[in-house]
Amino acid sequence: MRGAVEKDYEFFTALMSKSTFGITPLRHKTIKKLGRENLRDNMTDMELALVNIGELTAKELHRSRNTKGRKNLRKDVSEAGKIAGDTRKQIEKKTGKPVISRLKHTEPNLL
Repeated sequence: MRGAVEKDYEFFTALMSKSTFGITPLRHKTIKKLGRENLRDNMTDMELALVNIGELTAKELHRSRNTKGRKNLRKDVSEAGKIAGDTRKQIEKKTGKPVISRLKHTEPNLL
């Protein structure tokens, strides 16, 4: 354990989402008009890819820095989210479209 408790994970998830997408998971669910449905199950492949970039980057930062303690874990998550967020912004700039989809994911994930 690196010093986080179960309740910290919700905070870290919200921080990662805010850094990556500029919105909280609750706002993301609202945009997609989801009720009790799982947000990830309704993300597009691009949204999921950005979530994975952020989470895997945070994991690598934790490992490479041997991060311990909430404050330091928060720093890693924030930095990883910024990397994913910068990637999102580049994609949006090049495509001219927002990454966050208002639609529920309906096609099977082929990856």
